[in-house]
Amino acid sequence: MALGAQAEGLPLTPRAAETRERILDAAETVFGQRGFDAATTREIAALSGTNVATPYTYFAGKEALYAAVIERAIAPLIELMDQFARESDKPGAAAAAIHAVLERLSSHEATTRLIYREAVANGPLAERLTKTLFEPLIDRVCAELRAVGNVEPGMEPFVASLYVHLSFSHVALGPLLSKVFDLDMLSPDSLARQVRLIGAAGGLGVKRFSQEE
Repeated sequence: MALGAQAEGLPLTPRAAETRERILDAAETVFGQRGFDAATTREIAALSGTNVATPYTYFAGKEALYAAVIERAIAPLIELMDQFARESDKPGAAAAAIHAVLERLSSHEATTRLIYREAVANGPLAERLTKTLFEPLIDRVCAELRAVGNVEPGMEPFVASLYVHLSFSHVALGPLLSKVFDLDMLSPDSLARQVRLIGAAGGLGVKRFSQEE
C-alpha cells in the first residue's frame, strides 16, 4: 500500500493534521481498552470517523500507529520531569511534580492504561518506554531523593520504583478501585491524598499522609 505524506515524513496541511490527531485519539482509546494484539485498524478507523484505509495514509502500519500513540502519551510526562529538574531546588518542588504527573495521568486514563499494559506485558514498545519515559523519570526521582538526603544510600532505586507503582497503578486501576471503595479515586481530593501518601512513603519531602493540606 502506498504511504501518504505523514508516513513519508512530509509536512501536513491543517486539515490532515486534524485527521491525524483524530486517528491518534481513537487509537489511544482502542489500544488502551484492547491492547496491541486485539486492537484492529478497522476499529480505530471507525472510531475516528475515517475509512479503513485512512490510518495507512498517516502511519506505515498498526505498530507505527501504536508507537505514535505511545510517543504522544509520554512526551508531556517527560516535559513535566524536565521542568521538575529545572525547579528541583524550589520548596515543594517534589510535591508539585508528583501532583502534576498524577493529574496528567488521570486526565488521560486511556493513555495511562495503555502505558501500564505495555509495561506489564513487556509489549513491543516496552524497551522504548524504558528508555524514553521510565529511565528519565526514575533518574530524576533518584536525584531528588539524594538531594533531600533522608533515604538510606542505595535505597533510591527501590523508593523510585515505589513512586512509579503508586503513580501509574493508582490511575490505571482507578476505575476498579473506585468501585471497590465506593469512592472516586481520581477526584482532585483523592489525587491530593495520593500525593501525600507517595511523598510520605518515598521520603520526597512531601507532607506526611496524615496531615491535611
